[in-house]
Amino acid sequence: MLQILTLTVPIYLIIALGFACVRVGVFTREQMGVLGQFLLRISLPCLIFRAISQYRLEEVLNPGYLSVYVSGSLLAWLGGFAYARWHCRHGRSRSALYGQAMAASNSVFIGYPIAQPLLGPAADIALPLCLLTEVAIIIPLTMALADAGENLRWQQSLLQSLRSLLKSPVFLAIAAGLGWSATGIVLALPVQKTLTLLSSAAAPVALFMIGGMLVGQPLRGAGQDLGVLAAGKLLLHPLTVLLMLWLLPDFDPPLQTAALVFACMPIPVLLPALAQRYGLAGFCSAALVVATALSFVSLNSWLAMAPWLMQWVQRH
Repeated sequence: MLQILTLTVPIYLIIALGFACVRVGVFTREQMGVLGQFLLRISLPCLIFRAISQYRLEEVLNPGYLSVYVSGSLLAWLGGFAYARWHCRHGRSRSALYGQAMAASNSVFIGYPIAQPLLGPAADIALPLCLLTEVAIIIPLTMALADAGENLRWQQSLLQSLRSLLKSPVFLAIAAGLGWSATGIVLALPVQKTLTLLSSAAAPVALFMIGGMLVGQPLRGAGQDLGVLAAGKLLLHPLTVLLMLWLLPDFDPPLQTAALVFACMPIPVLLPALAQRYGLAGFCSAALVVATALSFVSLNSWLAMAPWLMQWVQRH
């Protein structure tokens, strides 16, 4: 347990530092947006490209991992959508965002800094596969249904989402990394070092930004829904991925552990940005606050149980 805490506590200390710096006025909340642009357009694409390009294509496109993580994430998405749509009687837009909140993880900014020292190369392979699941399946599905709730045909909404996806720096980095991986060419050493320097900034800058963005987020007015979203992300998503690990054929054990670890992560910082066009940015930001705070307990608990859970999965 102490080894796990040495990995997770620094993550939350950097988040707390970002919160404190914005709270006391060292930085403004608006300045966190500049950090976000650097992350999304420079540092994160470099991290993704480097993580993919250093492995062979057949290692990166692991069908076992994709089948487990995609199916588990879709089950969690359906759980969130069903809760909002039929239990709470929310509209289609809000229901789709509930689904995304439960099915998309903060894979890069919290997941990777924890998984990489814990799992090594398995985390490098798992990260782009998690991002591919989210940017190619979960986000387009969410946007298609959310836009359809605004009286657009879902086919038209899906097409618009896919067009936006093709321009996304994250998607372009995944595509470029896969293309380079397919060539089998090793990157020149100066290029490798440049990518390493740029990508190494992603985690600490992102964690600092997360803390800064949490300042001033409203937490009132939807207490029950916030609790359900946090529980869905921190409990339901790992459980659905664990179920798929049990039901579907086995693959590389470290990658199986990586699938569970990434599913345990809190709500991604991208969700409030997606929710802004539907007037739900405040609510989704509040959900992000609650899930990120509670994840300190849930994440450490999942990590402590992971070795036993993986043994149970592999025996069955």
